[in-house]
Amino acid sequence: MIATAALALVNPYLSLLMAYDYFLLLGYAKVLNQTTFVLALDQNKREIYINRLNFLGYHTKFEENKKYRLRSVKYVGEYVNEYVTIDNKGLLPSISRMMNFSKLPEKK
Repeated sequence: MIATAALALVNPYLSLLMAYDYFLLLGYAKVLNQTTFVLALDQNKREIYINRLNFLGYHTKFEENKKYRLRSVKYVGEYVNEYVTIDNKGLLPSISRMMNFSKLPEKK
């Protein structure tokens, strides 16, 4: 937000340069919303408790009265964070992404 305001003070059209960064941050918030950090089986073994992160990445309050039937749960796959890398803290997501393009892929 500070970078956007500073660019807008120079020229209002320069703030459009930050649109890609906001796209990456919104995509990362979507991944965080879909991240489960607690998946617990109930004592009757027919229901589960699911607790997720909020869009900022913090744990939400665990609600014991919110149960899901085990039969109604579908596995839809894994969500992969392709938006923001946590390697370069303090940099804009677009600059961090450009720095990671130059790295060679790891050998297995």
